Amino acid sequence: GVLADRGVDAAFKEFNVTFADYLTATTGAKFDPPIQFELKPLDFIGLFSDVEEENVDFIYANPSAFSCIASEYGANTLVSQISRRVVGGKDYDLTMFGGVIFTRADNDAINKVYDIKGHSIACTSISSLGSGQMQFRLLLQAGLSFLNCPSQVAFTSNQETIVNGVLEGKFEVGFVRTDQIERTLDASGNPIDKSLFKILGAQEGLEIDGEPFPFESSTPLYPEWNVASLSHVPDEVSQEVQKALLALSDHADVGVSLALCENNCMLDQDQDQAACLQNCADAIQACSTTPALAELALQAKTNGAYSGWRSTLSYFELRNMQEETGFITMEPDTGVNRCVRSAELYDAIICPEGKFLRSQEDVLSGCKDRDIECADGFQCLCTPCVQAFDVDVFPVFEDEVSKPDCVKPGCAKFAVCGDVIQGESITFKMVDNKKRGALDLVVNIIESETTRSLNLTSKTIQDELFQHEFSFDATNQKTGVVIIEI
Repeated sequence: GVLADRGVDAAFKEFNVTFADYLTATTGAKFDPPIQFELKPLDFIGLFSDVEEENVDFIYANPSAFSCIASEYGANTLVSQISRRVVGGKDYDLTMFGGVIFTRADNDAINKVYDIKGHSIACTSISSLGSGQMQFRLLLQAGLSFLNCPSQVAFTSNQETIVNGVLEGKFEVGFVRTDQIERTLDASGNPIDKSLFKILGAQEGLEIDGEPFPFESSTPLYPEWNVASLSHVPDEVSQEVQKALLALSDHADVGVSLALCENNCMLDQDQDQAACLQNCADAIQACSTTPALAELALQAKTNGAYSGWRSTLSYFELRNMQEETGFITMEPDTGVNRCVRSAELYDAIICPEGKFLRSQEDVLSGCKDRDIECADGFQCLCTPCVQAFDVDVFPVFEDEVSKPDCVKPGCAKFAVCGDVIQGESITFKMVDNKKRGALDLVVNIIESETTRSLNLTSKTIQDELFQHEFSFDATNQKTGVVIIEI
């Protein structure tokens, strides 16, 4: 199972040779009957469902997804990827990466992480690691809600779009992984001038195995993507997969030598080319590989844009990050750790303590209601959480749409919550912000010396969007103050 964060076609193009062809030729050939490996590209939700149903045996995913799967279902990391980044004509082989928070260099209003409050930000998705969760942790450490303190959070699904969007003024702040700015091209196809941006909170002294990290990062470094086996896979199969991936780089190095030798044969027209090519093949027999395997490994490495695989790194600190940001929690009833994930953005929103998630209708229209544009193709959040009581109360008059204010909470306690001319009707709507199941509410309407009691329940409401909402008619024929006790 491969997390296809750039789409199905890209997953096949980049990793089918590695996980289907190469593993079948190496690991698969060691068993009787031989094992056939296949690549299955999956989105974030599909990855979890296939793991749960044991439709896949191994996973290649970002560390955030791996940590979640290991916590919920059990998974053993086998190898970590050594990614190859080509920036400015120079190659970098890296086993870790970080997250960057940046704005335009001429933006004098934003100079540190705390300055993000009240400004728009862009990241790829709420489940992204290098363009989302890494930076969310920094905002929390600065005392900011990563979803509620920015004026808008736009999810673009594309990091190049973020870099160009910040440059063009569409977003004030961008979240991308390290080296993304350096690799982004402008509209003319030229590398973007990095001096046009400033990095917020760039950390000093970042190293990998004692070597300086070559890119600026606002966050600590976290391990690269990894390959892991699921708990139902036999140990002997997992071990052979691990051995094969660790050996891939050596096979590929022989493939490079073989390709150079064969190229020289083709260039020298004065010699017997068939004999020359055979000499090339014979020369690698002492390298514990074959011409076919060497060429396959080289193709796998080239297509995947990586340098190789190494013994697995520790993903413990990443797990700490997920717990701090609330993306992984323990269910109190079962004691099982679960990660936040959902096919719908609304269901993945995590509100800070003391605030409640607004209704789905209000969240979806939140940016429009505040006159903040959300470009086509993006998903956007504008202050999705609100400070509120457990139960908010809103007055609803006959000539008004039954919808609470999109920013303010309901009526304060002991405040005038509505006024109406004698003889006209007034209705109140209540919203259970904690979204408790089958909640019963008792409403006492105190009119002068009499009290009317209403028992309200949401059990009969079938529409899931409104199942935590209640309403009641408080119309009376007397003048004066009516007290509502809930």
